[in-house]
Amino acid sequence: MAEAPPTLLTLPSDLLLCICRCVDSVATVAAAAQTCSTLGEACSSDGVWEPLCARRWATKARRFHLTPARRSELLAEGLSWREQFRRHELDGRRDRITAEELASLIFDFRFRFQGPMTGPASTDFRFGADGHVSGHPNGLTYEWRLLATDGGQQRVQLGRFPPACVSRLSTWHWVVANPNVMLSSAAEDGHPHGTPPELLGELFDATRSPHPRGGTAVTTPGGGMVMLPMDDYEQLMRRMGLMRPGDAAADAAAAATYNSYNNYNNGDDDDDDESDDDDESGEGDDDDV
Repeated sequence: MAEAPPTLLTLPSDLLLCICRCVDSVATVAAAAQTCSTLGEACSSDGVWEPLCARRWATKARRFHLTPARRSELLAEGLSWREQFRRHELDGRRDRITAEELASLIFDFRFRFQGPMTGPASTDFRFGADGHVSGHPNGLTYEWRLLATDGGQQRVQLGRFPPACVSRLSTWHWVVANPNVMLSSAAEDGHPHGTPPELLGELFDATRSPHPRGGTAVTTPGGGMVMLPMDDYEQLMRRMGLMRPGDAAADAAAAATYNSYNNYNNGDDDDDDESDDDDESGEGDDDDV
């Protein structure tokens, strides 16, 4: 009588492991592991999960890539690769950052009014461990601190400017954004343009918080805050020397906008904070966070 042909479950364990390692889908591996104890053991092995970790983390921020140095660090933790995969997935969904972690990252800095087609104003913005920022495109420095969340979205106070909300991209990069600027930790990956072009759409979508008037929040020299329509905001930036005027007419319009800047909020809108008009000279350097 002819012998029965071998089946998947009767294969030698090392050959079965080789077959399981060829599966590049986490869902497929997880499903196969639930079919029987033999496949469960094979699909739970480090030989299967280490390649899955490497492929998955290669699509994330560079600090998660499975380099030889990082592999040694993870092995020293004594956890299985399956458990490392699980822990990283949970951490990738974390939306709270510690002050120490924030201070360890490098951010690119973008003014929101410039849009996704303009490169970052800085690719070396940092939250210093001393509680002050550095790397601002205009040379500014101010204090920063994490704010209490009260169960909501985590925020970072940036000097006298509107608090910035903390979020993450699908690549596990961190994003800190307020109505004026967007900061992305993708700068730490060393891309020449900070956040890679393929992530710009996600970055702008993740930080979009339009004002009903289609405006931008601006902090006054006295510490108040007003909302300026986008055109007026760009004119204000030109007046303060942060944008190059396109022509004399644009500069004249910017001057007119700036002269009425501190009185902008005297209308009937009740949802904006009162502005402080103790300084109309424009010398309060921090109006461009």
